[in-house]
Amino acid sequence: MRKSLLTILLIFLLSFPVMAQYINNSSTAFIFNAGNFGFGANLPINEKNDFEISLSLANFGIESRAIGLGFEISPIVTYFSDFGDNNSNSNNDSSSNSFGEISVLNIGVYFNVVNLFSWWGGHFFLGPFVSANYIFLNENVSWDKYIFTTGVKMGIRTTRGNFHYPIFSFEFGYRNINGTHNYHIGGKLDLITLFLAYVLVN
Repeated sequence: MRKSLLTILLIFLLSFPVMAQYINNSSTAFIFNAGNFGFGANLPINEKNDFEISLSLANFGIESRAIGLGFEISPIVTYFSDFGDNNSNSNNDSSSNSFGEISVLNIGVYFNVVNLFSWWGGHFFLGPFVSANYIFLNENVSWDKYIFTTGVKMGIRTTRGNFHYPIFSFEFGYRNINGTHNYHIGGKLDLITLFLAYVLVN
């Protein structure tokens, strides 16, 4: 699974500039937000990788308005959960604890089916997605750890011309963490929106 994941990542990185070149600028939407605060759960509950909080900074992407195909990349994602070795029998094994671990290769591909209906104006997105997180950093670089997720994602974003700013998203589907199979459910909230909500409440 790890070799297949690495192959997919390399193909994506090599083909991204080529695909972007062949998408006409007038039909391409550029995606950016300051970062996301994420939360989620991986089922079934088995006292390993059950709940997670994540923090990403500066998310980028492009989306073809013609076909609704989009690509996303996040340079840094920090996970506050245990994404260690699920086969470890020791609850005190510090090597299996990945609390606060950072992944530096985070990419996603999605198909926005709502994009086919122009009356939504690009403010709502819905469709299947695939994402991968790889190259985890803690005390050392972990080449054998990965997170692979696929399912359905929906959310809300602001739109101005060819620019999209995602505000909130919700996703559910399948997740593979270091070879362990899970059902996944989670959400992401834009950091600026979260900050403004905090200011208004206080």
